[in-house]
Amino acid sequence: MNGKSPSRLLLDLLTKSRSRHLRRWYEYTIGRDLVFRFESTELRCYTIGLGDCMVAHQFGSAFLEHCRAQGDPRWGIVTLSGGSHPIVFHAPRTDRNIYWWWSMGRRAEWLSFYLEQTTVRPDVVLCLSPRCMAQAAEHGLQTLLLPLGVGAEFRALALPRRGVGFAGTRNHKDRRQVELLLTPAAQRADFEWSNPRRNKTAADLNRWYNTKRVILGMTEAVQQEWGMVNNRVFEVLASGTALLLPSHPSLAEVLQKPYPYQTASAEQTIELIETLLAKDADSYEEEFRDWSSLVLQHHTYRQRVQTLADFWEAHPR
Repeated sequence: MNGKSPSRLLLDLLTKSRSRHLRRWYEYTIGRDLVFRFESTELRCYTIGLGDCMVAHQFGSAFLEHCRAQGDPRWGIVTLSGGSHPIVFHAPRTDRNIYWWWSMGRRAEWLSFYLEQTTVRPDVVLCLSPRCMAQAAEHGLQTLLLPLGVGAEFRALALPRRGVGFAGTRNHKDRRQVELLLTPAAQRADFEWSNPRRNKTAADLNRWYNTKRVILGMTEAVQQEWGMVNNRVFEVLASGTALLLPSHPSLAEVLQKPYPYQTASAEQTIELIETLLAKDADSYEEEFRDWSSLVLQHHTYRQRVQTLADFWEAHPR
């Protein structure tokens, strides 16, 4: 195997760092290598953080499903880096190197910073929006439009639903969005913050979503500016659950349909929560079954893997 495995590389970084936060992340994110093998092809994912690792696990599982259905693609060793943790700067050179640009690292010019820091220039940058593609092309990089998506674990379950939930990290969100979305919702008696130690896997999180009437979602302001739609949008909607989030100008373009439950103020947040909680069970199920169907029809990681396979077939090495 070429280079260090993702978990070995992360352990080396942790050894050099005294950050208790990094050690906490490691405790409940990477407990094993994010490596997916099928015959002569191996996909290695270099990322960290509960949400980022969940993306990697879902995409890796979809990659294996793709291989089982269509055979060994003979890509060799593929390194997939994603997110903005320093681990992405140290991923080794392998047969194919991909950077999936789904984070901005709280920087307006993240890609330039990433390219300055990384030890290996990626062969292709997977982009969440046309603006990201244009920026990557300005750096002379090969690009592919590949939004995030959803794995097979996310689907509607026949579970009783009540209240409001939020599964994001604490003290790590845009202050304005916290004030207009999280602050008014968190005052409710039926509000629950997801426990990441209990909801470690995609299946765990899907089950938790299915116990809620409303899930709150946020996108960093700089990500919104670049047209990025994060994985929680696809995961919550695929679970058949109502998602309430601050107004996102790129959401309708990505979902290919206007999404009605977006808020621009704390007052509107309260109103929309009450509207969603007041829906009778049948109309609620019907409305969000349609959103689940839309996501599962157009935004699965199996489809994302196929898009990548088609890209490489059209751009042979």
